[in-house]
Amino acid sequence: MSQALGLQAEFLTDLVEAELTLFKQIDTLDRSFESMKDGGLEKDELHIIKKNVVDLDATIREALSSKYGISYDENLDVRNAKNQVIQYLCSRYSVRPDEAEKAIALANISGDMLDVLETDRVNYDEFFARSRQLVTGTCVGIGQRHLGIADNQYDWVIIDEAARSIASELAIAMQSGKRILLVGDHQQLPPLYSDAHKKHWLLNLVWPTKILISTRLAK
Repeated sequence: MSQALGLQAEFLTDLVEAELTLFKQIDTLDRSFESMKDGGLEKDELHIIKKNVVDLDATIREALSSKYGISYDENLDVRNAKNQVIQYLCSRYSVRPDEAEKAIALANISGDMLDVLETDRVNYDEFFARSRQLVTGTCVGIGQRHLGIADNQYDWVIIDEAARSIASELAIAMQSGKRILLVGDHQQLPPLYSDAHKKHWLLNLVWPTKILISTRLAK
């Protein structure tokens, strides 16, 4: 990724680390301040939030000083420290502000992705399906609701052995594609056997009708 952006790998590492640790703490502090404005909080709840704010504020100031050499006066709000950290990293690695824009966006995406993956209702299958350009599966399996594939639009849906599937199975996979390619030929076995086929087999086999239907045709 560093080569694609034309930036040092160390710069990206430090920037993403800042996003996932220090910046996340700053965001938490900001949400705590906002929650304190809620007039519906109980006295005990407000006391706990205030204590957490004091502790978190001290932790952020310590990190700014020890890791980035940034001293913040007690009268200054540490929630405004993000830009100074970015400026420090850009100066340290000789990165221009315009060059850092894509790296900052990448760091933000990394933080958002981890936030999503940490939620209780995360769906890894859907996440991976949405983040890949190529998805494979059976016609019916592709339509499983928890995958969310039916809600996406793909450039191509290619169905192999298409003659072996019934129309409803094909429709499940085809609904997700802008273009459809069905692969198969008229020599392939059909998905279902007609009554004519069944009668033809019964005439040429000595098996009892019940066994023939249940063991061969019912599949």
